[in-house]
Amino acid sequence: MPTDAPTPPRGQTGQPHLPSGIRDNLDRGKVSDFLKTQIRPGTDLAIVSAYFTIYAYQQLQPQFDQIGHLRFLAHGGGATG
Repeated sequence: MPTDAPTPPRGQTGQPHLPSGIRDNLDRGKVSDFLKTQIRPGTDLAIVSAYFTIYAYQQLQPQFDQIGHLRFLAHGGGATG
């Protein structure tokens, strides 16, 4: 069925660029760049990630040093029941 809607541009992974707040470090922007623009002194921040690394923390340390509170939930991998 033909449509007049334009096809969204595609990024490195072949996924279309759609409006979203999700960052994936590839097609949808870097998480660190987004956080650097959003974190303000006194910010309360919650992060849920299975892939947040010490390197990522080092890159964001100047911003993290200014926040009021950080909650971090990480998944360590492995089997779940």
